[in-house]
Parts: sequence; C-alpha cells; structure tokens
Amino acid sequence: MSLTAFRAADAASVDLAFGRLIRNLRDSRWLGKTNPYRKDVTGTLTAQLDLGRPVQTAPMREYLAAASFLHCLDGWSYLGRAISAAARGDQGASIHLGYYASLRATLAIAGVRGIGILRNSHFATNAAGQLHRFNGSTHQKAWEALQYLASDPSTQAAIGSALRPGGVALSGWITEIAAAGASAPISASWLSAWGLDVRRYAEDQDLRNEASYRPSALANRPRQDPVQLSRFLREMWALAQPLPNSRFDQLDWHLLKLAVDQLPISRRSSVLAAHDLRVRSGVEKILGAGANADRWVTHLTDRTDYTPPALLIFARARTRVGSASEHYEVVARAFLLLRLASGLCAELLARTHLTKADLGFWSEEIGLGRGLWQLAGEYENADLIDLWIDVASALGELEAWELKAGVMSQERFVAELAPELHVVTTCERVGLWALGL
Repeated sequence: MSLTAFRAADAASVDLAFGRLIRNLRDSRWLGKTNPYRKDVTGTLTAQLDLGRPVQTAPMREYLAAASFLHCLDGWSYLGRAISAAARGDQGASIHLGYYASLRATLAIAGVRGIGILRNSHFATNAAGQLHRFNGSTHQKAWEALQYLASDPSTQAAIGSALRPGGVALSGWITEIAAAGASAPISASWLSAWGLDVRRYAEDQDLRNEASYRPSALANRPRQDPVQLSRFLREMWALAQPLPNSRFDQLDWHLLKLAVDQLPISRRSSVLAAHDLRVRSGVEKILGAGANADRWVTHLTDRTDYTPPALLIFARARTRVGSASEHYEVVARAFLLLRLASGLCAELLARTHLTKADLGFWSEEIGLGRGLWQLAGEYENADLIDLWIDVASALGELEAWELKAGVMSQERFVAELAPELHVVTTCERVGLWALGL
C-alpha cells in the first residue's frame, strides 16, 4: 500500500500547493484561518476519519506543503539541541535529539517530493492533486519513504540540482566529468547511508524506547573529551560556511569529491589516467583554465593524500550502540541529511518565486526568538550570510581554548565558552542561510 502511494507522489503538486500559500504569507501566517488542519492536524484528521468524513484535499495539501518546508528548520533546531546536550556531557540526550533532527530532515525531504508523513495516517499527493492515504507509524513510514526516494531517479536528479559545489549544480559537474554512460548513484548511496539512524529507530522499537524512556546512566557510555568535541564542532561549522553562490561551500566541495570517487571506473593505471583527463576537461569547461581550475582538479583526482572531513568519517561509521563516538556519528548523519533537505527546500522556494520578504514574518520571529539578533527589523535589511561573522568569532575562541594549558575538563568547557557555545548551538542560523533567505 505504501509503495503504491510513493509511486503516485508528484513533487510538482507540492510546488502548486506551496505557491498558493502566498495569500496566507502576506497576512503573516502559513495557513489560512479556515484551514481545519492548521492547529491539530492529527487530532482533526483522526476525528474526520472516525466519523467517516472525507479528508479535505485542498487544505490538507497546503498543510503538507507548509510542513515539508517547516520541518527543515525544525530539524536544524533539533541539531542545535543535540550539540547543546553534547556540550554539557549528556551523550544520551545528544543521540536522542540528533535522531529527531534526522527524522525532521527525512520528513522535509519526503514532503518536498510529495510524500507527507504525519502520525498514523499519511498522504502522497499525485500529479492530479489527489491524496493517496497510507497507514503506519511515523518512524517506519519515514524510513520507507527515504528508502524509496533513495532509488527514485527524479529525486536523484533533484538532489543533483540542489547541491552546488562552487555555485554549480552537482549534476552539472558529474555530467561534464563522467565517461559516456557513467553516473554517480548520488542519492541511492547517500540517503541510505545518512538515513542509518532513521532506519535503526524505525526497525528497532526497543532502541527507540531505550533512548526515550530508560535511564541514560545505565548505558554506561565513556565520558567524552571536551577538546575532541570542540574540534568536532569547529570542523562541522567550517563545512557550513556560506558564500553568496554556495551556501555550504566547503561541504559541497567535499561532496563533489565523494561523488566523483563513486563514479564506476577501473583501477587500472591507463583507465585512471583517462579519468583524470576527463576530470580536467570537465572542470575547465565549467571554470575555464587557470589556477582555480587546477585547484579543483588536484582535489578531485587526489587518490593518496586526501583525507575527508571528520564529519564525513563519523557519518559513515557503524560503531556499536553505546560507543564513545556514537553521538558524533548521529549528529554527523543528521547534519548531512539536513543539508540535502535544505537544498531541496531552497529549490522549492526558487521554483515558486517566494521571496525573503514573503517569509519575513517567520524568519524575523526565528531570529528574535532563538537569539540570532536583538532588535525587530534587523532581519529586513540584513544578509543572513552575515550571521557567519558570529560563528567565525566563536570558532576562533574554541580553537584558542583548545590550546590552553591545564586540564581541559567538561566544567571548564561549559564555563569558559558559554557565549561561544550559544552561537554554535543555534543551528537555526544554518537553516535560514541555507534556504537562501
């Protein structure tokens, strides 16, 4: 039943419903006052179904379209809370909150592609705007949707467009670099790998209950090293540094390397040499010849000295539950899923021609409520890339702290870096600049 609904899902139908939100956005609200699903969608839906009443298609489509976008920012918020828990030495809470960051990213990805995951009843919207209902738990259906989308060609194409190394679509790089007929299974491998925690919690209810309802001290996790956490945070945030043409400049640079390395080529030296020539030809078609192109070619053809960022290494790790690095792995995978979700949501905004001004009421409240800026009206004339200035300063202080003499205890980490930890745990700023607002 779910597979039938998934196959019917149509991303263009989400675009139409999202575009219709403009009349509500101009009144500083996401959904109209008469939308029955605006406050308690699951309660209202359950009551309708119990009474045998039909689901109201247009209001539900608008709810699902708005929710797909809002889940993305909520995911970044959960990620910040996961980091905050780690900063205070609570690895169990960090894992729990990191999982929910991944879940929200999954709901955003599925929603933008036409699959709306709610509580027990869920919907896919087809090209005609009709709703296909399917049932099951949120956790299980979220994983099933992510698994389906990982092998869906249209989703692969959408991700290839949403990731933009150097301001150029990832799919454009691969088209120029790949041999005739070759392609990188981008979303097939990445969605499945980075959705590991969504799969684990969907398939293992005991594991979910352990995180939600059991005393965390009984897990007996090793105490974390605050210096290692500081380094992890610095490296993670460096990957999120925004530039005007590339909102995840360094991360997308490394993801392009990962995609090129996944191209199906032989390891024979003659084949590798031909591959390297294709890389140079493709890079120069995009960037032109010169020192900048040489830098990209060196990066993409390096098979000996390249070391992936720690975040990518943690994301692909599969250590046992309860290990010292488990919270790093969960946070890393959530960060990567949120990068994909943000790219897809930014593309949704671009296709529907909604602007920063249209969403200003929402972004302003996020900034004021989460402490990203102080005064009402600051957002209106600001470039959210400027939010990086506070991050850069905080990362410098973290690095200086790591070099201090003495015992680097958890207490010192929290006490001496309180302002910096506020900055690096407000991941909502990443969500806002990633959406292009």
